[in-house]
Amino acid sequence: MTGRSNPIMQTLSLENSATQCIRRETMVNVKYGQFTQLLMRATHETTIHGIRQIVGIETETLRRFLWILIVIACSAFFGQQLYVRVSDFISNPKSVNVEVVYAQSLPFPQVILCNKNAFK
Repeated sequence: MTGRSNPIMQTLSLENSATQCIRRETMVNVKYGQFTQLLMRATHETTIHGIRQIVGIETETLRRFLWILIVIACSAFFGQQLYVRVSDFISNPKSVNVEVVYAQSLPFPQVILCNKNAFK
C-alpha cells in the first residue's frame, strides 16, 4: 500500500484496550445490523463465563464449538441440580420424626443400690 493509509488498518495497528473496543465495534458496525450490534456489545461486556468466547469475532470455529459444548453442559447440570433441589423442597420432607408413647406400667429394677454415705 502506497500513498494513503487505510483508517481501519490504522485502528487495527493500535494496541491499547480502548482502541481494541473501537476496532471490535467498527467490525460489528460493518458486519451486522443495529439489534445485533447491541447484542454483540452486551455479550462482550457480560460476566457470564463462555459467552464472550462463543460470540467473539476473533474466536476460531473449533474453540467456539468447544465453548458452546461447555456452556451447554454446565447449563444442563445447573438445570438438573435446580430441578432436584426445588422438587426436594416442594416435597416438604420430614427430617425428624417424634413419637410419644405413654407406658402403662413401669418395671422396677431387680437390684437396689443403697447409699451408704457417711456424711449424711
